[in-house]
Amino acid sequence: MRLVLVSAVLLAAACGQPQDLPATPTNPPNFTPPTPPTPPTPPTAPTVGWIPPTPPTPPTLPPDHTPPTPPTPPTPPTLPPSHTVPTTPPVKPQNLPSNLRENECGRSNLPQEWTVGARQVEYQGDLPWMVALGYRRRRRVVYRCSGVLINDLWVLTAAHCIKQRGPVEARLGDIDVMAAYVDDQEVPPVVIPVVDAIRHPDYLEQRGTETELIHNIGLIKLARRAPRNDVIRPICLPLETERRDSLAEKEALIAGWGFRRDTGRPRRVMHFSSAELSSHQECVASYKGEYTITYRMLCAFDYSGIDSCKGDSGTPLMRQSANGTGPWEVMGIGAYGQGCADPNYPAVFTKIDTYLNWISRTVDRN
Repeated sequence: MRLVLVSAVLLAAACGQPQDLPATPTNPPNFTPPTPPTPPTPPTAPTVGWIPPTPPTPPTLPPDHTPPTPPTPPTPPTLPPSHTVPTTPPVKPQNLPSNLRENECGRSNLPQEWTVGARQVEYQGDLPWMVALGYRRRRRVVYRCSGVLINDLWVLTAAHCIKQRGPVEARLGDIDVMAAYVDDQEVPPVVIPVVDAIRHPDYLEQRGTETELIHNIGLIKLARRAPRNDVIRPICLPLETERRDSLAEKEALIAGWGFRRDTGRPRRVMHFSSAELSSHQECVASYKGEYTITYRMLCAFDYSGIDSCKGDSGTPLMRQSANGTGPWEVMGIGAYGQGCADPNYPAVFTKIDTYLNWISRTVDRN
């Protein structure tokens, strides 16, 4: 019986007959449901052609105001091309060739206090390499240039000392070349004829607005070998080329028989004096274009009156090697100067260590 009732219920459900469902709750008549919140509006992108705001204009200066121009630094003075100090040695450094190396050269009896100023040479052995060059004038011989003995046959001097009139002879081992008597009876001076006089092939002498004495160096060949004794001995040549800037303000020695600046008369007795080497720039500034100062020259101030007086051409500029303890060597040969020991003008010397190769070739070929 129960089975029949269950089956009838299921059949009625399948046929769509309504069933009793729970009732849906209803709102009161005056009830209003809450409104949901409005979502935020997203930012809108700038429209096409949007222009950013213009920045403020900086203040302008008055029309008549011009900012000051910074001062132009002064241009350093420039030297003429021939006076320019080279940054590298223009001449290849030279070493003393073997044929110019002399044994026992540069030995002297000169005392160490030679730097006290101008002095008269007391003994022939003080400067035994000094040579007085004689020129024929009518029936007699006058001595107007100096030189130094560099070996038994050759004398080094200035090119402008080589003239048509001579030199005709070289006087060695003497102090007073004008005396009628002999300074030392035991070791008398020696006079040797000259057989050859050679100027440097590039020597240039030009008189005009600017005087040029370039390569002012020469060699004198003696007719026979000079003897070697206490009063006649060659001076040493430099062993190598030395830069000029390392020589500035160094002390050196000069010697000669030049005219006296106080009387204008020639010196009877050889004198020597200390001198101070000047820098290249100082020498160029002193002459201001009157002479051409090249890298093959040395300049030295001598306040005693021996360096550039008449009759002092070929005067040697000398020093003791090894910081004053070694043999004497010749640094320069007197080329020219202004006036007679003018303190405003240094004497100009040919720088010997830039001509070592030329001296060597000349001696070998002649």
